[in-house]
Order: sequence, then C-alpha cells, then structure tokens
Amino acid sequence: MSTSKSTKPQRRAPRLPSSDEAERLAHAQWVNPTEAGLRRTRRRLVRLMWYARAEQKSHLRAAYHRAYLWVCEMQAQHEWDIPAAIRETRQRNRKQPQAQYQREILQAHGAKTNPRRAQLRSEQQQRDLDRVRSNALAHALWAVHQGERDWTPLPVKDSDSTLAPGGEPTTGRPTGPSYLVVQVPPSAYGDPCRLELYRADYEALLAVWGYDRAARARRLRDKLRGSSAPDDLDALFDLACASAAHPNLALSWHGYVTSSRLGDVFAPHAASGGMQMASHRSGDLREALQEVYCQCRVVDTNLAL
Repeated sequence: MSTSKSTKPQRRAPRLPSSDEAERLAHAQWVNPTEAGLRRTRRRLVRLMWYARAEQKSHLRAAYHRAYLWVCEMQAQHEWDIPAAIRETRQRNRKQPQAQYQREILQAHGAKTNPRRAQLRSEQQQRDLDRVRSNALAHALWAVHQGERDWTPLPVKDSDSTLAPGGEPTTGRPTGPSYLVVQVPPSAYGDPCRLELYRADYEALLAVWGYDRAARARRLRDKLRGSSAPDDLDALFDLACASAAHPNLALSWHGYVTSSRLGDVFAPHAASGGMQMASHRSGDLREALQEVYCQCRVVDTNLAL
C-alpha cells in the first residue's frame, strides 16, 4: 500500500528583473515622485536584493543596490518639500518613543495656553528681576560697611534749628536723615532702575535682627579663640546670640558685609536661564538680603526721565 506525503507548497521567489529593468524601476520615481511610491519602490528593491543574494547573483544585487541608493537619494530630496514641523516631528520620532514625544508636545502646548503656567512664568521673571536688583543692593551695602561708600544726606530746608544761639550757622557734618542710592544697569532680565534705601529703615531692620549683639559676640569669639576651650567658647557664643531676635540673619549678613572680598549673592544659571543663589551662599543670607531689599524704594529711571 503506497502512501503519498502531502507536501506544503513553498513560496517561490519572484522573477528577478534584469539590471536595466531595476534601473528603469528606480528612475520611474523621478518623473512624478510621491512619498508612497518611493516607499513602495524601496521595499521592492530590498526584497529583490535579498532574493539576488540568496541565488548568488552578485551582479544583479549590485544593480539593485545602485537603484536602491537612487531611491534613497530621492527620498532625502523629497523630505525638503515636507513642512518643517512635520520633518522635525519625523526626525524626533526616530530618536524618541512616540509616547514621550506626545507628552512633550502636550506640555509645550499647555505652557502656551494654560493661564496658570503663564502666571508662573511671569512670577519667575519678576523674581529674577528682583534678584538682579538685590545683587546690586548687596554690592552697595558691602561698600558702605567697608568704608568705600557713604550715605547721602537728604537735602533739608534751612531753619533756625541749624543756627547757633548767636545766629551763626553750625559747623560740622550734618546729622539729618540720609539714604543710599543704587543704580541698577539694564540687563537681560529687565530695564534699568534706581534703588533708594533710607538709613533709618536699614538700621531699624538691623536692630530687629539683633545685628549689633551678634556682631559683638562674633568679635569676642574670634578674640578668645585659642585662649579658651572650644566647647566653652561655643557655649559662650550661643549664649550671647540667644538674646538676638534673628541671630541667623544677623550673623549671615555680618559675615557678608565684613568679608574682605566682594561676591554675588545671586548669579545667572545657564541651564534654567534665571537667577539662582550663587555658590557658597546660605539661605539665611538670601532671606536677609530679601528683607533689606523690601525696605528699598524702586524708581524706574525710564519714567523718571
């Protein structure tokens, strides 16, 4: 009894066109190029190269490869006719997952249309502008404490109080109110302005902090350093600063204005594009400078002119 085995029909390779036919197939896309036609021709040439390699026909595979390169060149030129937004999307999709790119698109769109994001962006710009002005104020006050600048006396009206009992004007330095003028130059964060800080307001703020007591405690600790036990010296310093209302603000501000080198409290940050705290600066110094800046009067020089 004879049994016949059922044979599964095998997929036959397509007829391999000649090199001339492959070139005509590739050059046909130059007449009326379409994106779908280029993709279809490219896939067909890839299959033909595979079959030619399987049948060990290197001369045909080389011809198919030349036609394949022509189609790829045509696709590259055809990309320039696509709008820039679509072309950029395709380029990014080749590098990033689609879900990640969609999330970035939604975030960018929300930043432009969401009023909350617009408000946050406006607040960030104002915060950067305030930090630029605070930096200029810190430099000016450092110069005052170093003796390089002085307070400007306010112009007062002549009165009998400035005359001696005999009617002669009094001599000596005027003891009236004074203030400090800080010119803030224009920058990438805002227009130029002028800051005016009254000496009475500044000294009142230092008195609230307990600045004088904290400064005396620090000078005493530096004077006794080496002559007393370190633990006793630290305990004495903490006890002296305990009576101050805000010893952390007073000590941080005293350390800045008495430093021998001038430095920035805020510095531009390259990654974010905003103003951030400079290196080796504490949060107490930032808070102290912000409180001093709140005592200033900001005058827009553009409007003043």
